[in-house]
Amino acid sequence: MKDFTNLYQLSKTLRFELIPQGKTLEIINKKGLINDDKRRAESYQKMKKTIDEFHKYFIDMALSNVSLSLLDEFHNLYFASIERKKEDSYKKKLEKVQASLRKEIAEGFKTGEAKEIFSKISKKNSSQSYSNIG
Repeated sequence: MKDFTNLYQLSKTLRFELIPQGKTLEIINKKGLINDDKRRAESYQKMKKTIDEFHKYFIDMALSNVSLSLLDEFHNLYFASIERKKEDSYKKKLEKVQASLRKEIAEGFKTGEAKEIFSKISKKNSSQSYSNIG
């Protein structure tokens, strides 16, 4: 029986809880941080469906004008035989096709209405980021 004991290292997960003490607890209560977080979490749950729908709309809009010129070639490479997939030339070709498809998809977000929306979101986020510092 001794052959089966103490052979492997025992790993345990420790759980720690951060409990505010003294002045920290006073400040948290005074500023209402816990209530603000609860309200923010509730608001997020209410808005989540709307946000998800907007993301779907935005992605559909951005990709609606995208033409994937190498999609058939990617399909053929993806469903190639196991023997072919082991070849170096196959791997290089697959990487090249994937890179090209990624570029074409990315271009969809850089043109038309998607570009306008994306640039507005980016500007708003960058201005908020800098105003929150301090």
